[in-house]
Amino acid sequence: MFRELLNLLTPGTALPTDERRDTVRLHCSIAATLKDGKTTREIRVINASLTGLAIELESKLRKKAVVTIHREQFGGAVEGTVIWCRAL
Repeated sequence: MFRELLNLLTPGTALPTDERRDTVRLHCSIAATLKDGKTTREIRVINASLTGLAIELESKLRKKAVVTIHREQFGGAVEGTVIWCRAL
């Protein structure tokens, strides 16, 4: 059903066959602040969906760490859990 809805939103284009996510990701580049316990770091949100965010930062995060992302211009803080992390 989701693939049919996507086709309605983008007529004339096919959904990539390698896409395995069930939610649409919106690519962006938004500076924000991440708080992980007592540590505060500057980050960049590079894509967002209804189920999560992808961020870039200088150091890795622990898997299952609870983090808070702040961007005052876009409303309140967003809290989440790190699902995976990889070095670039």
